[in-house]
Amino acid sequence: GISPQLMARLADMGLAGLKESSFDLKVFISYLNAVKKPGFQYIMGTVPLLFPGLMMGAVAGIAGTANAFPEIAVELFNEFENGNYARCIDLQKKISRLVAIMGIGGVPITGLIAMLELRGYEFGYPHDPMVKVSAETKEKIGQGLLELGLLE
Repeated sequence: GISPQLMARLADMGLAGLKESSFDLKVFISYLNAVKKPGFQYIMGTVPLLFPGLMMGAVAGIAGTANAFPEIAVELFNEFENGNYARCIDLQKKISRLVAIMGIGGVPITGLIAMLELRGYEFGYPHDPMVKVSAETKEKIGQGLLELGLLE
């Protein structure tokens, strides 16, 4: 990764913002502390840290889970904007569980494809060397989504 000092230099040279995807909130905070440029924007690229990132100053997030369930990330952001932090915690927990469900097959992108199919979208096949999840794995993913109240 890029050191906080280098990030500060890049910001001073004109860099407008940063998508931080290290899965480490300490790294995100180190950039916040190092970059002093007014208006520098941070985007949280690790969805299990979306709410903490917003609390620390991120202006947005990139959520892989939003490809299948965008309404959860949108609701979290809207609730954050409205100051409903208790609801944000519940939504963050749901997103984190969704990440775990997406990884049931071992490769998150194939879990994501299964989620989309379970929602009724025809997706096609993943690129080689990935393959669709097995029927058994898809059933486990579906069960997890049912437990979260995301499928009927």
